[in-house]
Parts: sequence; structure tokens; C-alpha cells
Amino acid sequence: MESLIKAKLIAADKVTMHRVSLFTKQKSFLWLSIILITLPILILFLIGEASQLGLEGHVFGRGFEFMAAMLGIWLAIIFIWWGHRQGRFDLFEFPVWISLNIYIQVVLNVWLLQRDRFPIAPWLRFNYEAPMVLAVLVFGVGLSALWVSYVLAFPLFGRKAKVIHFGEREVRLRSAFAVWLIGWIFFNFLIFTGSIGYLTGGSNLFDAWLNYIHLFNLIQLTAGTGLVIHYLRHPTRFGRLWVILMFGSNVVSTLVLGTKGFVLTLIWIVMCIYYATGKFPVRWVVIGILVLIVFVPIVNIYRHNLHDINPGTGIAISERIKALSSAFQNFQEMSLKSLFESTKDTFEIRQGSMLEITASTMVLHPSTIPFLGSDMIKYFFTQLIPRLIWPTKPTERNPLFMITTSYYGASEEYGFSSIGLFADSYRIGGWPFLIIWFALCGIFSAWLYRAGPRSGYTPNVIFYIVMLQGIIYYDTEVTTILLRLVHFVPFIFLLVKFVLFRPPKHY
Repeated sequence: MESLIKAKLIAADKVTMHRVSLFTKQKSFLWLSIILITLPILILFLIGEASQLGLEGHVFGRGFEFMAAMLGIWLAIIFIWWGHRQGRFDLFEFPVWISLNIYIQVVLNVWLLQRDRFPIAPWLRFNYEAPMVLAVLVFGVGLSALWVSYVLAFPLFGRKAKVIHFGEREVRLRSAFAVWLIGWIFFNFLIFTGSIGYLTGGSNLFDAWLNYIHLFNLIQLTAGTGLVIHYLRHPTRFGRLWVILMFGSNVVSTLVLGTKGFVLTLIWIVMCIYYATGKFPVRWVVIGILVLIVFVPIVNIYRHNLHDINPGTGIAISERIKALSSAFQNFQEMSLKSLFESTKDTFEIRQGSMLEITASTMVLHPSTIPFLGSDMIKYFFTQLIPRLIWPTKPTERNPLFMITTSYYGASEEYGFSSIGLFADSYRIGGWPFLIIWFALCGIFSAWLYRAGPRSGYTPNVIFYIVMLQGIIYYDTEVTTILLRLVHFVPFIFLLVKFVLFRPPKHY
């Protein structure tokens, strides 16, 4: 019996080491990230020779360009050092993932692609150079605190996480498929009836239960992740067909929810392929980008058509189908150049606004608006109470979250825009809370990655993917993430541990 247990342990170690070793073959990602981050440094020197090359400096000033370049150099140094120390480069390792998202989508986006962008917020109109520099500094300080705590905590969790696995746990295919199917039917029913989506009409029956709708979506995502990883490792004809149909239905549903849903679906499937096979699906990424160039203009036209129909009281599914059909007709008349420009403009405006909102928080807090620490705590504990216990709990979003009007200067009374973890943590408690929050994020993500992808243990890998795709976003608020962790993580943990997988065998 003892020899049999040792044999099982050796076999489990070989499986785990094989999966971990797959990541060591992805060193090309390290060099790719270095190129993406350090290439703008060369542009900085070209900008210095602007008078000779006929180039104009950024409207935000030389200080902004210098800080953007320094942040790129700092992240490049961290990536090179960490990749060399670990002997591998994982694109979806949390601090790597959030660093690339913030730097490429926000900082480089504004620095290189929007050199003549002028601030919209009235409080930035005549004094914006210094706040823009401080906004980049907020990103740099937050990312530094994240990396320092992550690096320090990473080896500690490795010593304590001595978990014995007797081989790989098998997926309960019928249970997983049933859970996924129920969640898929429920979520698409809400989309089809117009209960969720774009311009749903304000207050209705489902607004008060949006958290539970999100929970159903997460349950569907968790079961789907388990099934995708299983079919990728054990391919069958039914499995391939299901993956294609599932991915296609998710793409279609995002026509109602917007382009962000498609991007998240693409990232999710790429993560599943990567952690299931150890190979980065370049072909999927290229196809996804090409589809996105087509997808974004259709969504933009579709939303414009919805506003022409009825901007505030809800739109029936029949009218939505007509609006979508009209969007496809208009799309067919667009040239390839117009498609690309529409996609590029959407990316630039929506992602670039986060930099301006961050700069606004630096200007308005605490001189005009006090730090929101106590108000955030009250809001958190109010929302923490389940609606099943407090059915009459208010559904209106707290005025603290009116980002569009408070920090962007837009006139819409109920307009919302992304503020991001960095600006939100600063407006809660200034620089101290910014550092504390991201230090805690580093410790938590080190444990999460150690227990998940680094261990190669499939249930934990699924948990990690769901956390990054359904709970932790770089462009959301601190309180929202905390509420998601408290509300949703216990359900996801129980689902993974007791429903999706068979119990481990004991000998």
C-alpha cells in the first residue's frame, strides 16, 4: 500500500512538472512584452529631435511623455528580472496582465495614438500638464506596490502550499454540462427579453437583482471553463462542436451587451487554451482581432439605432432585431478603412478616458472633494447585505459612482464611465490607500497564482481563470471587486470543489 501511494505521488509530480515546464517554452512572450514596452522609448528620443524630423510634441507636454517613457522602462526592467528569475513568462500572471493592460491600453494609447487629444473635463482645460503627469505616477506607484508585494509573497506561499494530489481529478461531464446549460439558457433569456443589455429602460424587476444575474453568469462561466479545458485535453467530435457553438453564441450575445463582452470572451477562450495545452493560440488572437475590426462598427451603429428608437424607456426585442438588421445593412456599405478607423477610435476614446479621469481625481481630491473613505465603507456594508434578507434595499447606484459627471465633465445625469482601480483607490484614501490596496492585491494574487496555474491543479486553474475573467478587472472600482469577492467566491469555490469534479481517490 505504501509503495502504491509513493507511485501515485511520483506520477502526480510528473504531471504537475510537465504542465509547469510547458510555460518555460513561452519565453518568446517575454521578448514580445519587452518589445511592446520599450519600443516607445525610441520614440521618446525621436520626439526630442522633433524640430529636425518635423514631429510635434504631445499636447500634454514633455513631462507627460517623460513619465510615460520612465514607466515603460521600469516595467521592462521588472519583466526581464522576473522572467529570468522564474525561467518562464506567463502573459496571464496577474501583475504581468494588469501591467500590460494599464500601460498599453491607457498610457501608450494616449501617448502614441492621441498626441493631439485635448482634455474634456472643465477642471483640466486650462491646467492639465501637471495632473497628467501625476496620473501616470499613480499608475506607476500602484504597479510598483503590486509587484513588490507579489515578489515578496510568492516564495512564502510556495513553501506553505504543500498539497498532495493523487493524480488529476476528473470532470463530472454531465453535471458540468447541466450547470452550464441552465446558466446559458437563463442568461440568454434575459438578453432576448431585453431585461439586460443596452438601453433596457432603467428601473425594472431585474435591476434589483443584478448581482444574482451576475452570479448566474459566473456559474455558467465556471462550468464552461471546466468543460473547455477538459475537451481541449481530451478532444472529441462532440467537444469540438460544443466549443465552437458555445463560443459563437457568446459572440452573438455580445452584440447586445457591447464590444467589451466580445473582448472578454476572446481573452477567456485564449486563457483556457493556454492553461489547458501550455501553448499560446496565436491564430485565435489574430482571428479575434480581425473579427473585432468588423464587430465594433456593427455595435456602434446598433447602439446609435437604439437611441433613435427610444433613448430612455426600454426597447422591445422586435425593435432590437430591426435595429440590428439595419446595423448590418449599414455595415455592408462601409469600406475596410472605415471599419478600421471606427474600431481604432472606439478603443482610443474609451480606454484613453481612464487617464483623464485619473488626472481629474488628482485635481479634485482632496481640495474640492474630500477623500471618500468613510462613505465607501458605508456603501460597502449596505450593499453587503443580501437582497434575499433585505428585499427593499435601494437599487440606485451611489452618487460616489457617478464617474462621468464627477470626473469627466460630461452632462449625462446617469452616465457611467470606467474609473479603474488606480484612480478609485486614490480617491478613497490618497497615496497611502493606493499603496496599501495594491500591496494587498499583490499578496492575494501571489497566493491565487501559486495555488492555480503554478500548481497545474485543474480545479484551481479554473478558479484562477474565473477570478481574472469574471471578478477582478483593472477598470472597475475597489468596492465592486470587494463585493464580488464576498458575494461570489464562496459559490464558485463550492461549485468547483463539489459539483464539477469527482472527489479524489484515496488509497
